[in-house]
Amino acid sequence: NTVTENMNKQIKDYVGDQQELSARKAELETIVERIRRELQEKEEELAEVTKNYNKINTKINSITSKFDDQLSKIQKKR
Repeated sequence: NTVTENMNKQIKDYVGDQQELSARKAELETIVERIRRELQEKEEELAEVTKNYNKINTKINSITSKFDDQLSKIQKKR
């Protein structure tokens, strides 16, 4: 079966590279998947922190606005 033999001779030089690249590809896919999961977790954490930050800012602004009139009166007296 000369066709098969010729084909095998031509591809044998590439098989080693293919195996190495296949292993590296699998390794990188695993790393990328881990990074994606970590990114998703950090995005969720960021969303929670942002939500809490905004709540605190709203409370601070509410408190400050209650004192704006008093501060204005004090500044006018000076």
